[in-house]
Amino acid sequence: MKKLIGLCLVMMCVLTVRAQIIVSPYLPEDMEGLTANNAKLLENRLGTIISQNGMLSADGSRFILTMNWNVLEKEVVGSGPTVVVYKLEVGLFLGDGMTGTKYASTTMTLKGAGNDEAKAVMKAMNGINAHKAEIGQLVKQGTERIIQYYESNKSQILTSVKAMMEQKNYEEALWTLSQIPQEVSYYAEAQDMMVKAYRAQVNNDAAKQLQRARALWAASPSRENAEAVMALVGDIDPSSSSYAGAQALMKEVKGRVKGLDDADRAEEMRQNAHERSMDRARINAVRDIAVAYAKSRPRVIYNTRVIRTWW
Repeated sequence: MKKLIGLCLVMMCVLTVRAQIIVSPYLPEDMEGLTANNAKLLENRLGTIISQNGMLSADGSRFILTMNWNVLEKEVVGSGPTVVVYKLEVGLFLGDGMTGTKYASTTMTLKGAGNDEAKAVMKAMNGINAHKAEIGQLVKQGTERIIQYYESNKSQILTSVKAMMEQKNYEEALWTLSQIPQEVSYYAEAQDMMVKAYRAQVNNDAAKQLQRARALWAASPSRENAEAVMALVGDIDPSSSSYAGAQALMKEVKGRVKGLDDADRAEEMRQNAHERSMDRARINAVRDIAVAYAKSRPRVIYNTRVIRTWW
């Protein structure tokens, strides 16, 4: 992934983007009437509850919003086109999916009817409204407990981030820091660390890019290689510590290859500038790097054995 944002843009993003509490929708697999199709719909419903109550719904968080139901009544009506009628006791639960600690819960009784079990279940789920008072109370209580988690684990969290940075796992560090909500007392300290992690990542990536360009040029200082080398150095972020070296290599290449005249170089510079502007337009905050990392990282393994005791 290209890292072409200037450090000033990064700092602006850090200062203007409100870090929300990140919660992942999670569904157990053995609920009556649950199919692959309505499981996805229910995950989306949980995501809506999360986002409409001031949090951020995303995969990979240790904190989960999950649900389960007990069938109170089930009736099959008719003999031609049959209708399945469900009366369900539905529970919503918010907690730490990794430790299995339940933070908050609420229950509600819902009814639904459809021509099969899956459709009856989904009809019943229409009764779950993100703005219901009991759901708002669930989120409020869960939010307070999540903030308590961050406050109680400050030393462990920041120490682990420092270790990630020392090991050059910058994207993981950014992901971890991006999850610290604004309500936490050390939020500003976490934001400062985020800027440092991003700066280190930019410098690390730029150094690798410059090393590849130098190796390519040393192997064959030809016109054909000149264009490839300049494409590499042209993508190096101006805010990086390798930018001066990149400019020096660019000057050397231009001096050695007479056939690459100023007009060619001007066009190449224009194209590189265009690519950088396009990348800047696509990236609105440092969080995007963390989110991209979250999508590529292994899925969080939740403590399902303990989670099952929530209901």
